[in-house]
Amino acid sequence: MKNTRGWLFAAVVCLFAGVLSPAGAVSIDVDLSGEFVQDNDVLTVNFSLDSDRLVTFFTSSHLAVGNGMGFDTAFFLWDAAGNWLGLFNDDSSFGGSALSNGVSHGYGEYDAYLNAFLGAGDYILTLVQTGNFPTPTNLSAGFGQDAQPNYTRDVFGWGANDYFNGAVGVDPRTGHYDLHLVGVTDYSVEGASVPIPEPTSMMLMLLGGSLLAVRRRYTN
Repeated sequence: MKNTRGWLFAAVVCLFAGVLSPAGAVSIDVDLSGEFVQDNDVLTVNFSLDSDRLVTFFTSSHLAVGNGMGFDTAFFLWDAAGNWLGLFNDDSSFGGSALSNGVSHGYGEYDAYLNAFLGAGDYILTLVQTGNFPTPTNLSAGFGQDAQPNYTRDVFGWGANDYFNGAVGVDPRTGHYDLHLVGVTDYSVEGASVPIPEPTSMMLMLLGGSLLAVRRRYTN
């Protein structure tokens, strides 16, 4: 029991140290896993930054055999008012690996990967299956496949299954996704199949919120 308590204490100390940068800015990594139910589902992640910084977004589920080989993912990045910032990614080109919460996650060629240097403020990241792209003006205009829940079959003819027919690779795929946001201040999630944060992300989010509250108290 003594060793368990020591391990937990060390873990909390490490997490606490990791969310506050030397300049006082809060930075956490967020790991989300979930399931889309149909082709045209959209996951919306609202996040904020308390300072200018480089932020990384990526999925690691397209080649995750243990999770059923998830769908071909795509990102679109918006400001807080829902205006598209001209930033998106459909494919990561060659695949590779990236760190989130100190863990290396491999991503495949058809996972999405995006680096963006953003100013302090509020933003929106949308995760979709490839082929369900938005009208590139405002998020309120919706997505191209809003009326097509089975578009990988009915519109593109990528396969005979109801959902998640992949354009390339092993078919059919599944609605599973693993999404990572590296270097944000805080976040909230909405949309179809809202995921539950993995334990490390939940602890970091709580610690980050506590640090923000403390910093605001002493600033004011």
